[in-house]
Amino acid sequence: MPYVARLRAALPAVLGKFVGLSIGLWILSALMPGSSALVFAVLNVLLLLFLAGLSSHVILSAVFRVPAVRIDRDGIRFPLIGVALPWEDVDEIDDQTRTSDGSDLTVLRVIPVDDDAVLRQMHFWLRRQGQANLDRYGTPIVFVGEAFDQPLHHVVYAAQHELKQSRAQAG
Repeated sequence: MPYVARLRAALPAVLGKFVGLSIGLWILSALMPGSSALVFAVLNVLLLLFLAGLSSHVILSAVFRVPAVRIDRDGIRFPLIGVALPWEDVDEIDDQTRTSDGSDLTVLRVIPVDDDAVLRQMHFWLRRQGQANLDRYGTPIVFVGEAFDQPLHHVVYAAQHELKQSRAQAG
């Protein structure tokens, strides 16, 4: 039975941003002389598409139930970033607490055997972030613990358990 963790439902925050920016555009269009409802509608559609693009991972995970992490006997997969690793390609899995902007931040780190192969697997628009994660955390695959709908220690335990099982069967 696979273990699945999704991103925490942040869809209300995304919709709140859209509504707030939409109201701001409406006020701006009302203050501009000669503005029309068509301009307002076009700007709102463009704004919605822009926010949907920025929040696609949240929408995919919350609405379409795409998992952020899927752990099973075959390996660990990250459908939102496009990476799938069999256990033999995973060196280590851990959680690490870092101080960021004065607060503690706990992250899930999956350390692959070949970082470059993982970066090539990532969706092209996420490769720069993967490289930044590699520089900062020592691996391209990093998830903030609070982002999951499951407790981070459950995700880490499930992944470490399957990794140990795989190594025991192989060796």
